[in-house]
Amino acid sequence: MSNKTRVLSAVLSASMLFALSGCAAAESPAESASESAAESLAEAGFFEEQGLVITPQGHIDLATTANDGENDVSDIVAGVDVSIAETDSADREGYKEINCTYVYDQSGCDEGTVVAGWNGAFDRYTGTSFEFYPNPEDEDSMPAVVEFDANGSHIDVQMTYGIEKNEENNTVTVTITLVCPADYDGAVFQIGYSDMAIDNANAEFDYTQLRTIDELPGFGTNGHDYYYFSASNS
Repeated sequence: MSNKTRVLSAVLSASMLFALSGCAAAESPAESASESAAESLAEAGFFEEQGLVITPQGHIDLATTANDGENDVSDIVAGVDVSIAETDSADREGYKEINCTYVYDQSGCDEGTVVAGWNGAFDRYTGTSFEFYPNPEDEDSMPAVVEFDANGSHIDVQMTYGIEKNEENNTVTVTITLVCPADYDGAVFQIGYSDMAIDNANAEFDYTQLRTIDELPGFGTNGHDYYYFSASNS
């Protein structure tokens, strides 16, 4: 899919600025609020079945690659600071915003290269990825609302990305924002290894239908490390 990518290296070049032309700021989902969206979300699901583990928010050392926008240049271990905050939605009663922030340290990169990182979010109970672009050529349709059922509850989530590069501090900040029902507790944020092969596979991936994260190019089955975070650290 040429109009978006989560791979950090794609974000940092002028021609590939996270390829999120329709996702610079969150828009209000058009559908009405789900009733008691997380009422029965206490049961274990996809996350536990996959053997995934929540990492506490804070500092991690991410083993990944650095590239020049076209080719992998080196393996690298980059420091990343992770934080998550929840606030009431300013636009929708009964909804909240969850902001997950990844601050990448670029100081270990050679000149002209950047750290590559896979970033995303999904539902822990079903594995449903919040990446969804049913009409990729229609910018007015993005960001799309992901609707799915989990443990008998109907849930709707909208995800957007933000990117900020700080030349002075030599950092790049990636922010993932979710708008979801206030009582929804199933959001998990992901970060991990990436390289140009994953970047290219992601660019060609079909996001016009709902997917689970184990179907995406950036998942632990590719043999590399990925970390998972939640607002509650549990």
